[in-house]
Amino acid sequence: MTSAEYKAWLTGDPATVGMKPLFTPDHYERPNLAETVHIPTGITQLLTDGLTPIPALGRAVTLLIVPRPAERPRFSKFGGAYNSKAYSSYKQSLVEALKAKIFEGQIRLPADYAGVSADFYLPVPKSWTKKKKAAHYGMLHRSKPDADNYLKAICDAMTEAKVFTDDGQVAQMVARKWYVLEGEYPRLGFTLHTLDDIINQDL
Repeated sequence: MTSAEYKAWLTGDPATVGMKPLFTPDHYERPNLAETVHIPTGITQLLTDGLTPIPALGRAVTLLIVPRPAERPRFSKFGGAYNSKAYSSYKQSLVEALKAKIFEGQIRLPADYAGVSADFYLPVPKSWTKKKKAAHYGMLHRSKPDADNYLKAICDAMTEAKVFTDDGQVAQMVARKWYVLEGEYPRLGFTLHTLDDIINQDL
């Protein structure tokens, strides 16, 4: 991936958003990528070095993919429903990433998952002043798009990747939106919960 391609992928350019995503290890703190933004080839090694494990209930997974909210279907003049190319590419990236996690054993199947908790780390707008950016880094994201739209996208991808047999089986969902810390990469993380997790633990 060239520097130009990487920057386009970083900002969610529709032409490149479907590129094969990079992944972070499970149960790890959020990575600081400030030193690798201009060195794409160094990202994978950084993500596996020098990180401190943190405890997590259930099966925690982090995907280094810039989050996008689910979109309402569009309708053609013939009445058929479809999604935009950008959103379709994003969802396909999620599905491929989830299948990779299943293959690697980081998502355990078969399992009767009944809940999902997800965190979405979103970029601070580049147009903001330095002072405004500093005031929002690492804080909860309290503006549009809605958290449930981000959650719907990953849950739909989980159903397509066969993590869920049917998303109707999910009885509990938690979603949080955050601004990334300065120098961090936008991403999403989630933890899957079995029925026993939900009954026996405080989530």
